[in-house]
Amino acid sequence: MRLLDDVREIRSDEASVEAEHLTVARRALEMEIELAQPRPVRVRRRLGLRLGLGLGGLGAAALGTFAVLSIVAGSVVAPSGVTSASAAEALEKASEAALAQVNAVDAQLAPGQYLRVETTMDQITTDGTSTGEPAETGAFRRHTVEVVYVPADRTQDWIVETRADEVTGVYGPEGEDFLERVLAEPSTNEDSVQAYPAGVRTYGDVSQPIDMYRDQYDEMPRDPDALLTWFEAQTPDGYAGLAILNALYQNLPPADLRAALLGALSRLPEFTLVAEDGELATIQRSNAEATQQFVVNTHTGMLVSVIDPARHPNEIVPDGLPDSIQTFQMSIVDSAPRPTS
Repeated sequence: MRLLDDVREIRSDEASVEAEHLTVARRALEMEIELAQPRPVRVRRRLGLRLGLGLGGLGAAALGTFAVLSIVAGSVVAPSGVTSASAAEALEKASEAALAQVNAVDAQLAPGQYLRVETTMDQITTDGTSTGEPAETGAFRRHTVEVVYVPADRTQDWIVETRADEVTGVYGPEGEDFLERVLAEPSTNEDSVQAYPAGVRTYGDVSQPIDMYRDQYDEMPRDPDALLTWFEAQTPDGYAGLAILNALYQNLPPADLRAALLGALSRLPEFTLVAEDGELATIQRSNAEATQQFVVNTHTGMLVSVIDPARHPNEIVPDGLPDSIQTFQMSIVDSAPRPTS
């Protein structure tokens, strides 16, 4: 799951875009649309589910590295020791670290090895989600895991392991009834392992690489200012920052390009530093339509988490729970699971 999980076709008879600009422009627009819409609900119960389970009940493992941050209603705030550094300073530090740090994403894999990228998401679904309305009487929280195995030779099969969603909290006076209605709906939610030749996924009539910008890596400038200009020329007004964040998603670009992408973000005034804890900096992007946050490790130059900090009114969802948190963990493994389909 990336900032957008599904690729939506844009009808050619409704818009006219230069061919060389269409791909990047569409990606940025899709991201904003996806962030504004509810995700499909496919969940299963987890043993031990109980009413009113809050953030603490998930444990640090479910939230990954992001668990060191303190979340309160309305914003992500830093624990004691936050500095007065700016987002630009934090991003520049991360940019420099991306070039200096030798880490998993840049390691040379031996034949047969895989770069393992695990993405987890914890997301709130309410009885108003399907229509974009606030929660009325019930909500639940679900935990999703997707693991991508990137082969040493990226022209070979990429393996994607998807685990069935799990319910990790139920909220509100009618939360259990709402959850039962959702669980009663037809669903394909189940554990699966699929192989994607050369890492290309197909959504309907559209095929797209999992590493979505890989075919443009060579043409992307490594100078941050030039790279920002490149993105601004290929995205609708105001979407360059989102497009750059999507390029950084899952940390798959090579180190020199990741450094330039982080440097390009540091040039944009829409980003502000909202929390800092040791090597982790939480940065927020805000505009008239939406607010997004992400956590970057300034020691490694790696993206750690992506957060939708939206809050739900009516006191149905407990204070302190953002709408969704995605976290990323990377490692090198000697094998991948066998595809089931």
